[in-house]
Amino acid sequence: MRSFIMICLLLGSGLSVAAQSLDRFVIAATGTQAQTASNRLAYTVGELAIETGTSGTFTLHEGFHQTNPPYGTAVEAPAPLLHYRLYPNPATDRTVLELESNLPIQLQWHLYDVQGRAVGPPGGSLQLRDPQQVAIDLSQLASGTYYLMLTSAGHQLLETLRLEKR
Repeated sequence: MRSFIMICLLLGSGLSVAAQSLDRFVIAATGTQAQTASNRLAYTVGELAIETGTSGTFTLHEGFHQTNPPYGTAVEAPAPLLHYRLYPNPATDRTVLELESNLPIQLQWHLYDVQGRAVGPPGGSLQLRDPQQVAIDLSQLASGTYYLMLTSAGHQLLETLRLEKR
């Protein structure tokens, strides 16, 4: 057993394992900026170099400090958040659709049966700025399941609500 372990150690010591190596550049801990009529130099030292560029005899190590970054900060416009409530559900003669949004939005609503046919009162359209309530008359509809679809002005489907008529 000892000889087996010794042979394994001798053979294993001759093998080396190569792993990924990462080059890290750390520069001293200071920084400054200077400007002439045609050039500007700003540097911060003491940070990791994340990119290296070479041009002719010059080598530049770039870190996170960028005086004129080649990119901007993109700020995405917030999407409208639509809060809704459909009550009573199941309903008998009428139901109320309560709507609220964080941004002004043009909404359209339509009522469909389970086969996808438009039914009931004609759909409506409203400009939602403040919380609003829409009363929907169901008295002319047979008992069953219906779907109330809310779309934006660009016909983008925002929400589908299931409605039970008794």
